[in-house]
Amino acid sequence: MNKRFEELDSLRGLAAVSVLLSHIALILPGRTFFTDGEHTPLHLFWAGHEAVILFFLLSGFVLSLPYLNKKPSSYLTFAVRRVFRIYLPYLVGITVAYMIMSRVSWTRIADLSEWFNGLGAAPLTSKLAIGHLLLIGNFANGSYNPVIWSLIHEMRISLLFPLIVYIIINLRLRTSLLISVLCSSFYLAVMVLANRFFGYADYYNSGYHTTVHYASLFILGGLLAKHQSDLRVFWLSRSRLVKWTFLIGGVLAYTYPRWFFPEVSRLHLTIFNDWATALGAMSFIMIAVSSITVKRILHLQPIRYLGKISYSLYLFHLTVLFVCVHLWYGMVPIW
Repeated sequence: MNKRFEELDSLRGLAAVSVLLSHIALILPGRTFFTDGEHTPLHLFWAGHEAVILFFLLSGFVLSLPYLNKKPSSYLTFAVRRVFRIYLPYLVGITVAYMIMSRVSWTRIADLSEWFNGLGAAPLTSKLAIGHLLLIGNFANGSYNPVIWSLIHEMRISLLFPLIVYIIINLRLRTSLLISVLCSSFYLAVMVLANRFFGYADYYNSGYHTTVHYASLFILGGLLAKHQSDLRVFWLSRSRLVKWTFLIGGVLAYTYPRWFFPEVSRLHLTIFNDWATALGAMSFIMIAVSSITVKRILHLQPIRYLGKISYSLYLFHLTVLFVCVHLWYGMVPIW
């Protein structure tokens, strides 16, 4: 297990592209290819939130490897590396977003969506500045770059990751899975009770109880890393029909929130949607590290390049997209 999984980098890159496409879909009004395919498994290609679920699973997988290889670094070294990996690029990204977006003339574009027109640079208050500077607090994180909500959870969980690793390494599989389920159940209980008695909703998508829910996905990713050899043997011993069935089932699970009776709200509580998506994402990860054919595809140079720039693409795409649309709308075709 002492190697770098470049195919997982590529998978992360493809997921970042799907986030980009999801935001393009949100900008365009009226009927488009995206709206026609919204409630079908085709949503796989522009599944933004689902891609973030995949990001969390991949982080759990990759961060667990040194511990599973019995080559862990000290907590201080681990924390410093995570800060340099996540926080410093974020700091550059949010600074650029504020400097650019606060200077663009934001005018409503009637032909574009309400989502797009509802976004813009909020006045920079001391509370907002401190929230963005610390990153790990619960604040109005969509003011300048709406994608940073996931980085808040990523950073919080990273700082507590040794606890997650303890669960992955020292507890039985069933116990680890139970803890993962309990993490999500805790989130659901808090949301139900808080909404019922206090009218609370996680408007910023960065509540601490929400982090507990997403920690369950890091546990699942770590368990995939721990049992990857068994999963690889399982995959290689299956027939082609079973493999295709597994892949199609993964796509259906990953896109479950979109096509499975989307109008029935009780079937689409956050934890139901996220866990279904996680099952699909887990199948993608298992196939990526097990299938020789899929590995060859993911190792193609253009896809590997997407993997290398995945964090930058995720962090900067929305700023660039908003600015380009505002500066050039009416001068060049929207596409």
